[in-house]
Amino acid sequence: MRISRILTGAAVMTALLLGTVGCTEDEDSTSRNPTQAQPNEVLADFQNGIGSKADLCQMVEGFGQYTPKTGSAQPGTSAGVLTKPVRTEDTKSRGPAHLRNSVDGSVLSIFYTLNSDTLYDNDLRDLKQYIRALDTDNLSSLVIEGYAGPIGSDADNEALARKRAESVEKYVRAYLPRSVRDNIDITVVSLGESKLPPGVEDSPNTKRQRRRARVIPERNVIQIGLDELPARNYLLDQSGSMKDLVNSEMTKWEAIQAYQFPDDSKIWSFSGNRSRTCTGDLSQEGPDGGTPLFESLYKVVSESKNTSITVLTDGQASENGLADDIIREAKARDVKINFLGLGLSDSYKGVLDQIALATGGQGKYYTQ
Repeated sequence: MRISRILTGAAVMTALLLGTVGCTEDEDSTSRNPTQAQPNEVLADFQNGIGSKADLCQMVEGFGQYTPKTGSAQPGTSAGVLTKPVRTEDTKSRGPAHLRNSVDGSVLSIFYTLNSDTLYDNDLRDLKQYIRALDTDNLSSLVIEGYAGPIGSDADNEALARKRAESVEKYVRAYLPRSVRDNIDITVVSLGESKLPPGVEDSPNTKRQRRRARVIPERNVIQIGLDELPARNYLLDQSGSMKDLVNSEMTKWEAIQAYQFPDDSKIWSFSGNRSRTCTGDLSQEGPDGGTPLFESLYKVVSESKNTSITVLTDGQASENGLADDIIREAKARDVKINFLGLGLSDSYKGVLDQIALATGGQGKYYTQ
């Protein structure tokens, strides 16, 4: 994973962090073992006199996954959501094609057989037990993610993953008490084969582990939006307003720190405060300053080619213009730009949509 930080005011600073992640190959293993490298100073490449020696960042190699603030729960979930342990049923009698369902932290994974969205009796019993174990008095939302293996076309796998998530949603709604069902948000997300489930490596030996649906309590809109807008580059708003809460337990910036970005992605952040240092580690960074989005986006686009960028922001840019320049540069470099916006005005969303549509990207916006 590569991480960069942009500090912009009158000028734009860019620095890169190179990271590596090592994984063990085991057909039945779903664990990741990040390989930590030694600290390394990386000097930014400043052209035409942009930036100064004071803008240089010390960067550290070896990041591949960030630890959430909520203990042992999966990123985006809340520890303590389950009031009692959930023991899924053994599926050995069904043969090796049918994996046993699992609960990791507060997240239930329901596994499927090849090219199927069928739920068996044991799946329904596991799901009912899980729903009954949820602390529904404090449950605000559920996200149901559908996944598929790599066999078949992207479109077919996206459709199959959605059917898997929707098949689980049907019974989740049936098993929840009506008083709870009518007062929480249930979101279905199809990730197809585009994103691996957490802890699953991209290997021929993990195809069965990718055929699943995940039920995730209290996941926030930042993590949902990032899942739906996967990219090779991420440009993240690090302005002061990212200190605000995205749900009852987590700030917007903590939600970013908890998110599992793709290992081969490059992560950039932007802030208008040029006096702050840059560690290169999202878990050590904090939000502050204004929102120089357009300057930062133009800089990232100008250093990219044949790639995609997802931009996350929760406020209107502190500088004007550059939209046409960004579109022109992105088209010339074949860069697709997506936007994930939180609490933006309709007029500002219109500007961002103009950039997204012109470059082949899309925009997703939430009121939160």
